[in-house]
Amino acid sequence: MTSLQIYLLLEMTLALVSALVGSLLALELEPTFNEPCLSTSLQDFWGRRWNLVATNILRLTVYEPTKKMFTNVFGHRWATSPAVVTTFLASGLIHELMFYHMVRMKPTGEMTIATFSFMECV
Repeated sequence: MTSLQIYLLLEMTLALVSALVGSLLALELEPTFNEPCLSTSLQDFWGRRWNLVATNILRLTVYEPTKKMFTNVFGHRWATSPAVVTTFLASGLIHELMFYHMVRMKPTGEMTIATFSFMECV
């Protein structure tokens, strides 16, 4: 599957689910993508346009609490770096878990390492 096929499959599936949930339960779901084809950089793509739900969940549940904790220890200036590393580590472990459930093979750490390689780009 190409990247475009994956994107279109996800976009159509999530739009259908959003429409069904919206009509059945009168709820409005958060958008998953924000026109990723218009990205100007990898940071723009991963941080502001692709999988916005996961980005928001990781920000609220990992990044902000970790940054607050490290602010008390290191001060505001140095708290961002460990918070970013912790967030990428959590994302990598979540990818390992999803991959394990898709293929039922013992995790090798490759997904976590790949997540950290993306961190260098951002």
